Amino acid sequence: MPRTTSRVDGDKLLLAANDESSILVGTPEWFAWLESATTFAFNYLLGPSGNFTARKEARARGGLYWKAYHTAHGTLYRAHLGKTSDLTLARPQEAASRIAADATVPITLSVTP
Repeated sequence: MPRTTSRVDGDKLLLAANDESSILVGTPEWFAWLESATTFAFNYLLGPSGNFTARKEARARGGLYWKAYHTAHGTLYRAHLGKTSDLTLARPQEAASRIAADATVPITLSVTP
């Protein structure tokens, strides 16, 4: 079954509509694609905890902003990516690193007898 969400692998956006097509992140084509996109997946070299789904959302104060979402061990982790014009490759990489660090922190539960 074909993929329905475009994804960033390394420094390239692989378009869902055509696995052969790609756009280099940070180029004018990337920013043009982001203007019409509402979501994409991001795969970072940190393993599964460094992956997330980015979604464009309307903010209460106005404007559209990108947020990253990742679920691990039943917990939802979020990171702010910023406006479309600010979405260089460094932003999602930093978000993936933060999410991976948060998602790998062991959770301890205290049990009372």
